[in-house]
Amino acid sequence: MEFRIINGIKTYAPKSRAELIQYAIDNKKALVAINAEKILHASNEIRDFINMNIGYPDGIGAVWALKKKGIKSAVKLPGVELWLN
Repeated sequence: MEFRIINGIKTYAPKSRAELIQYAIDNKKALVAINAEKILHASNEIRDFINMNIGYPDGIGAVWALKKKGIKSAVKLPGVELWLN
């Protein structure tokens, strides 16, 4: 799975919800929703927490940033859709 560093935050770009969940299970990491507010206003502690886990694009601002960084296939994965998984 590809990722880009956006304002110090490692943001992954899964192709699907299933890919994201499997990646988290395989790597034994927590999923952290990334949106424009976190990209712009995250403290160093929040950045460190996200970068130790798996940040995924939960908001359209994060998707736009990933696309601008060259990942044209980036999609928004609302966290609410992951709750049941």
